Amino acid sequence: LVARCGEPAHRREARDSVVFRPGPGIENWRERRREEWVYDFGGSQFQRVLTIVNGRVFSAEPLSR
Repeated sequence: LVARCGEPAHRREARDSVVFRPGPGIENWRERRREEWVYDFGGSQFQRVLTIVNGRVFSAEPLSR
């Protein structure tokens, strides 16, 4: 991602736990790493925030100025 888009203007990282319930009475807890990268391409383009979960891009959304 950095090779293609460059360094983000801002990064924020968090770790949290999520629960998966594969069946009744069964709970599996897993830790996940979540990052938000903000890109500002300048000028007339909107900023974009990319959400990365466990090393994979989960979403990319525009931010209003």
